[in-house]
Amino acid sequence: MIERRSAAPRSQFFTATAVALLLAVALSAVLVWQTVGDRNHVLDVARLRLQRQAIERAEHASRTLETVDLSLATALAYREPGQLPTRWYERLRRTLLFLPQVYTLQVFAADGHLEYDTRQTSTPRQDASAEPFFRAHREQRSEFFLGRPLRMGGRWLLPLSRRVDSEDDSFAGVLRALVDVGYFAEYYSQGESGEADRVLLFDHDGAVLVNWTPRQPLGPVGDQSATDIPTLPEAAIRRGLHLIETERWLVAFNQLPDFPLNVAVIRDRPAVLEPWRDNLRATLIGLVLLAAATGGFLWLATRQARQSRRIDQTLRLYERALEASTDGVLITECGDGDHPIVYANSSFSHLTGYALSDVIGRDPRFLHHEDSEQPALDLIRHALARQEPVQTVLRNYRRDGSPFWCEVLIAPVRGERGTITHFLGVQRDVSEQRLAAEERERMNRELVASNAELEQFAYVASHDLQQPLRTVTSYLQLLQRHLGTSLDEDGRTFIGFAVEGAKRMHELIIDLLDYSRISRHGDPFQIIDTGQLLDEARQDLRLAIAEAGAIITVDALPMGLGDASQIRRVFENLIGNAIKYRAPSRAPEVRVMVQKLNRFWQFCIADNGIGIAREDLDRVFLIFQRLHGREDYPGNGIGLAVCRKIIERHGGRIWVESEPGQGSRFYFTLPEATG
Repeated sequence: MIERRSAAPRSQFFTATAVALLLAVALSAVLVWQTVGDRNHVLDVARLRLQRQAIERAEHASRTLETVDLSLATALAYREPGQLPTRWYERLRRTLLFLPQVYTLQVFAADGHLEYDTRQTSTPRQDASAEPFFRAHREQRSEFFLGRPLRMGGRWLLPLSRRVDSEDDSFAGVLRALVDVGYFAEYYSQGESGEADRVLLFDHDGAVLVNWTPRQPLGPVGDQSATDIPTLPEAAIRRGLHLIETERWLVAFNQLPDFPLNVAVIRDRPAVLEPWRDNLRATLIGLVLLAAATGGFLWLATRQARQSRRIDQTLRLYERALEASTDGVLITECGDGDHPIVYANSSFSHLTGYALSDVIGRDPRFLHHEDSEQPALDLIRHALARQEPVQTVLRNYRRDGSPFWCEVLIAPVRGERGTITHFLGVQRDVSEQRLAAEERERMNRELVASNAELEQFAYVASHDLQQPLRTVTSYLQLLQRHLGTSLDEDGRTFIGFAVEGAKRMHELIIDLLDYSRISRHGDPFQIIDTGQLLDEARQDLRLAIAEAGAIITVDALPMGLGDASQIRRVFENLIGNAIKYRAPSRAPEVRVMVQKLNRFWQFCIADNGIGIAREDLDRVFLIFQRLHGREDYPGNGIGLAVCRKIIERHGGRIWVESEPGQGSRFYFTLPEATG
């Protein structure tokens, strides 16, 4: 585009140049100050994320080791001295199926030789009597022992062991679990750990148990001391700091709550600051582009937690976990007709009001009272007959007769031969959620009806007001022609005001009628070329663009989904406003940008105009709201209200960011093209 040269005198040119230089210097100073603040912010964010990762890794390690320890203790509780060892070994082998983090389970006799290994069909004659773990259990009577990593089967394993006692509490041997270090490395490779340069799990003596890096998930462990790793100073380990920082490293340090272990998550400090340095270099090189910068980064952090329930034929092994559950849990036998209850946890008693002694041996159908014709019950009966899992929502009754809605999950439990022997039922009280959903549905229906009535009212009111307004205007004009020269100057002025007011009222009614038709008379949505629509809007505005000497820059625009005429109108209104509300001291510059955001396209129309005050950012989208006098900027204050209604009809949203005197950035979202 050819820009017009100003005809201002030379003195005005130099004054404008000086003002521009001063503004550039001031803006540069602000950017330098902001850059320093950004550096501190980048480090603060990195520290917080590092500490959060250290806490998560410590909690994960603690949960993993606690699960293994609880499984060892439970297995020992089911060991009967008079029982044949093969039966207990078979139970250990089945227990291993539910411990993916455990490589093998081992049983050592009182003399130290290896009696059983779940990974071996024949047991080698291995003597562990001189090993630290065995001596700790035998000589120091330690119930639990966590040892140093060892190498077996081509992988690093972390040993956990428990003492085995005989009937007279004398030492009878050791039950040991070998936890696969690769289980921790696989977890560290997921989520935010991928940002870390190293993750360490080590004991209070500094011995490394897990040594993870992105390039080498299973690094050297064993006798290697954590103090030998340059990224982790010895002073940090000894003092137990939660966060240390050097010129080279950021280290978050955390202790496991239930085990004598520590976790350290380490990041390269220069790497953390590298994005900030890139931004600093870009800021110093491209000061001329700072006026159009949108600033900042969007940090999206999501955390998703997945929990799974595993059902085993030996349900009593998990009784402690079931009792700790806040959901009601039932276990029933698989009978031909009835399914008598054999177990119910305390949460079930609290939920229903029935004592546990009142439900054992009864069929769960007593919870339905007389309400046995629910569709959900037919779904449950069909699933039980087919011996399939089922999940649904139904209405049960407490002991006092009061109903409540519950989400029910029923799953079959298979025995050793693969046949179904029991059913597991889990129910959760969702009465409040059910009532809330019904209330939301009712309010949505009322809101839709109310909006329809409001749109109908606006349409009828604006349509019916036009005829009397035309009558008033016609009679005023007739009166003006009839009286003619007999009217004095004041009379002609007053009639002129009345006619002008009537015309303005007519314009407002037309705008209101147009506003009410956006949702009622819009075209069906279809795939649209937003770039072509923008070109059409620019063509409609070509006279205003040429008159103002505006420079419009447009990125490559995508295909979208919507009403073509309405989206073109949004482009025309926003670009037209950018030209209308331009700064008097500079030619308007408008840039149209777009970026992908989930299933939407986010458009941005930025200008260098007069800007909008912070307190007016929300008011500009209200109908008939003007921020400036009609003598300064013509219009009725409806353009942005129309834009908002169009965007909301398309399921998107529109907002503005602005600095007075610097310009504005209008954002809106449109759904992406599908199909």
